[in-house]
Amino acid sequence: MTNPNQNESDSPQAETGATKNWTVKNDKGYFRHGGPYDRGSADFYYGRTNSPHYFKGATYRSEKVEYKDMSKEKRDSYHAGWKDAEADNNRKEWR
Repeated sequence: MTNPNQNESDSPQAETGATKNWTVKNDKGYFRHGGPYDRGSADFYYGRTNSPHYFKGATYRSEKVEYKDMSKEKRDSYHAGWKDAEADNNRKEWR
């Protein structure tokens, strides 16, 4: 069975150009920085709106993929990141 939150571009070995993507591992697998799971958890953490998107490469320095252009699998991954952060009540404390 394929993990809906991970694909080849989200693997620990994924690279964009000469820059290796940072990855995070949790109990569901590896998630690429800038990928949909990462963006969902980051949006919750920073108190932004739930607005599915991801970046094809480096966050904010590569092409952004908006909701309308995302597959159901990518949207589900974004929502999983959001829900996991929400379940952990993982929010930035603004000072």
